[in-house]
Amino acid sequence: VLSLSPLLLARFLPFMLGLLSFILFGLILDSYDVRERNLGLLLLAISPPFIYIFSTINSYFVAVFLSLLGVFLFSRKSRMLAMLSFLAFILVPVFNLTIALICSVLVLFLGLFKLKERKPYSLAVLIAMLLASFAYYGYMFYIADAPMNLFFEASGSGFNSALMMMFSELGGKFGLAIFSVILFMFGLVYSWDRKYRELFVFFSILFLSVLAFFRAEPIIILNFFICIFAAKGLSYLYTKEWENASLRQFTIIVLVCGLLFSSISFVKETARQEPTEGMMQGLEFLSRLDHGTVFSVPERGKLINYAGMPNVMDTSYLFAPQLRQRWADTQLLLNTRDLKVASDIFDKYKIRYIWIDSGFRNKVWTYDEDGLLFIMKYNPGIERVYNQGGVEIWEVYPTVKLKKLS
Repeated sequence: VLSLSPLLLARFLPFMLGLLSFILFGLILDSYDVRERNLGLLLLAISPPFIYIFSTINSYFVAVFLSLLGVFLFSRKSRMLAMLSFLAFILVPVFNLTIALICSVLVLFLGLFKLKERKPYSLAVLIAMLLASFAYYGYMFYIADAPMNLFFEASGSGFNSALMMMFSELGGKFGLAIFSVILFMFGLVYSWDRKYRELFVFFSILFLSVLAFFRAEPIIILNFFICIFAAKGLSYLYTKEWENASLRQFTIIVLVCGLLFSSISFVKETARQEPTEGMMQGLEFLSRLDHGTVFSVPERGKLINYAGMPNVMDTSYLFAPQLRQRWADTQLLLNTRDLKVASDIFDKYKIRYIWIDSGFRNKVWTYDEDGLLFIMKYNPGIERVYNQGGVEIWEVYPTVKLKKLS
């Protein structure tokens, strides 16, 4: 998706799809006559999961957008639009299998409990998404050189780890806001008398809440339900008769301020996450260099691709030939001080550049002359061509033989 113009799209595509997702969710709420639509959308816009998904480079934002597009088309009265939803749904597994499986179950719930006339379509969507997932990931299994981790990011092991992942205030990368969950509970109480008419909502929330203790991705989808019921809860607190009006106002002010402070602190934390501004500037410089393979740790492989350069290895390793050997060579090159070993690996992968940034430098090496740093520092065949914003880019000159260190 980003390959057409990696640096440009990496900056703006998440935001653009976030804006479209915001509009789609509003249209979906219109379809089901949700009275608290505007307040729910406001809470969604300031929610940590939504901010994270659509303001950073991650593997979720396209999958979430396609899921919302599919649900929007599926909910239309036109059968033609309902059929078009299949195109959106079957693309979701390509971007994130976990979100695809969650989406297929929620669409099934939608057909069983809400749009009963669309029950055959919901079953067809479930089957189509399962077949698409099996075909795509079956092929991945077939060509992979090593066992593949389908579910890329677990929520951690143990009850405490799961709680920390679920709430942004406890350190979750895209966890829910605690004050939103409090309002959500009020919203559930307010809506409880309609529970038998809203089986889709209650089954979906139950399904996502249980799954969120084992996976991180359900939190992203659960957040849409949380925001709507939080809006219902806030509306309920505002309109309910209180014996003490001052207490009501104080409670509402505390909850609203809690939501705002949670959102502001999360935005500040997200702004410090990678890729930093220094890394983006380094990528722009890298994109202007002559084409050549760039060596770095696998976690930087995708960033290198954003600059239009090939890498030795990245975290999307499914298409990498001789994967086990690439991993072993990567670890060997990072840690060796043997010139012959380094030279052989440079030649083997036709490495032209080396990317180093402060984010991983201290994790890999202890001293300034550890491993590969020693070879880079003292060999005239490798020259540093960029050093700004915590990013270093070194060029390995193909016409200059690495000279033996005395």
